[in-house]
Amino acid sequence: MRKDILGNLVEIQPGYQARGKIWESRKGTHRLLQAKDIEDETLHWDTTIHFNPDLNPNRYRICHDDILFSARGYENKAFLAENPPGNMLASNTFYIIKTQEINPRFLTWWLNQKAAQAYFAQFQVKMGYAYMSKKNLSELEVPVPNIKTQETIAEVLRLWDREQLLTSEIKGLKESIMTSILTTAAENKEG
Repeated sequence: MRKDILGNLVEIQPGYQARGKIWESRKGTHRLLQAKDIEDETLHWDTTIHFNPDLNPNRYRICHDDILFSARGYENKAFLAENPPGNMLASNTFYIIKTQEINPRFLTWWLNQKAAQAYFAQFQVKMGYAYMSKKNLSELEVPVPNIKTQETIAEVLRLWDREQLLTSEIKGLKESIMTSILTTAAENKEG
């Protein structure tokens, strides 16, 4: 298996940096994904704000299978953008990573693994403002297995995510049924 630096495998684009304050507008032409729109490792498109960008939005548009890398703060996590709504832009909290020679689901997974996280941790400041530079991100060494192996890993990850979602839904349904049964028993006026 070969290794390469991330900058040779992908295009890294900083997120949208407004000239001034971003004003939310219900009739805004675009939406903006911010750090607050991520919860439980999930991108929540429905909580994003609408606004009218003052810069050309095309550079900052999130496309299917882009990787959003959290550049600010003490956790540098990667998130795979699957089927984002049209006109969705990434804020400057993120780098938008567009894959060229590597499977995006595989790379997202690898960026969140211990080896990559240890690399990012060495650049974190102990106090003050934490920010991962594009240069440091670009120089991360990445294992590049053959494409078949990448696709197999990506499919296993997709199935694992699906299993986790279904397990959560089943748990919720069981809790609902149990609550209904116990509430009915408690309200039963017999005896």
